Amino acid sequence: MFEIEFESPKTEPCDCCDNSATRLTRFVFKDGEPFGVYYVLFTHGHTEKIASAYISVGNWDEEATPEMRSAFPIYITQDGDDWAFEFVTSSDSKWGDIELLGPVPADDAADASPLKADALVVAELMMQEDKMLLAYFS
Repeated sequence: MFEIEFESPKTEPCDCCDNSATRLTRFVFKDGEPFGVYYVLFTHGHTEKIASAYISVGNWDEEATPEMRSAFPIYITQDGDDWAFEFVTSSDSKWGDIELLGPVPADDAADASPLKADALVVAELMMQEDKMLLAYFS
């Protein structure tokens, strides 16, 4: 069973328009054990609603190092009644590289990464349970 631990959101002015941007930090657990972390950034008032997420999955034990997990920057949009997840490079992401979350697989290696499926599980969980993120798209 998956569970999300929700940290308090942080707001700041958007870099491009000074509208209110929201940053979310979330911790994901599977059967009570650390499973992943995700960050999300979205801005109210933009014409196109896009959430920029950074999902990290892999080993989150206390002794684990960043090399024992992988990070996947994605853009989330709504496509009718469905969610669209676009995997992007760290340079295309609003987040850049965040060493603590683990390396971002190169474009050609991301599809082959065994952790990409776990990142998709987290992305789908986000869009089912993260009320702040869902409210942004409503």
